[in-house]
Amino acid sequence: ADGRITSEINFWRLGPAWIVTVPGEPYPAFAELLRRRMSGVPNFIFSLANDELGYVMFENDCRKKLYDYERSMAVSCKIGHQLYEELSRLMGQPLAQKEKK
Repeated sequence: ADGRITSEINFWRLGPAWIVTVPGEPYPAFAELLRRRMSGVPNFIFSLANDELGYVMFENDCRKKLYDYERSMAVSCKIGHQLYEELSRLMGQPLAQKEKK
């Protein structure tokens, strides 16, 4: 095993609305940053969709002592950035080189 998992994310445009799905429970910082990349009116983020990868947060939050429990219920501390990068790509708004980690 190489430590990889497979999951699903989705992006749809329905009229002027943009809709994305996240396979877990996104933390507010993740959802807010993702929402800023969305150009629809309105925008929707559906969580716990297609899969359940636990809490979705960025690594800097995940490593904080305050989030010990949430970290124990997350697939990885890197999942937030990975999902953010892939959802941005699906929406046609890939990350700039400086945003990639």
